[in-house]
Amino acid sequence: LPDEVIEAARMDGAGRLRTFFAVVLPLCKPLIAVLSLLTFLNQWNDFAWPLTVLKDERLFTLSVGMQFVNGQYTADY
Repeated sequence: LPDEVIEAARMDGAGRLRTFFAVVLPLCKPLIAVLSLLTFLNQWNDFAWPLTVLKDERLFTLSVGMQFVNGQYTADY
């Protein structure tokens, strides 16, 4: 974010919080959305890929193993 944008907000009389919520945050929303999406996809791939590839329970990753144990000791109603 260019310093000129923040400087312009200060010259308009905005304080720190107003500058952040009215200027910086709206300009960073696309960045936050992309970062959230990439983080979600990374976490999903850490679960989906080992679940698809691994057949032996001893080789499961922690996230897949925990889901396997969770499903093993529950009753489906």
